Amino acid sequence: MRYLEAKNLKFTISGTQLQLTVAGVGSFADVEIRRAFPHSHPDRYLSVGDGRKEIGVLRTLDELDPESKSAVDRELARRYFTPTIEKVNVLKQTMERMVWDVVTDRGRVTFQTKGLQDCLTEIGGRLILTDMIGNRYYLRSGVLQSL
Repeated sequence: MRYLEAKNLKFTISGTQLQLTVAGVGSFADVEIRRAFPHSHPDRYLSVGDGRKEIGVLRTLDELDPESKSAVDRELARRYFTPTIEKVNVLKQTMERMVWDVVTDRGRVTFQTKGLQDCLTEIGGRLILTDMIGNRYYLRSGVLQSL
């Protein structure tokens, strides 16, 4: 595993692609950033790759210059889009599925899940609900108690 020194990195956005220049090494187009611990340590240990291979691992986002951090934050927000359910308006259960009408921090949404035991996961102390097509939602503390 190769650790990347933040002082040698310059991330930029070109169109919709994240690009990286590593001092003394070269430039990489269409860079992908993946979190090693997306729920427990989202800003630490990020894998940086160019689609074919890993370039290295960035220990923390905090060491990046503000412009690079902004570019990486934008890419991570796109890749790890996970709204938080703030309120459940209606929850209907049929024989095969549950239909949710909820308010999230990104707006109102309706989706379907299997039973609660099949769609809820606890990771890093947070409850995550996954719908039938794979979208994930964080559950705000106490939301399910109000049902």
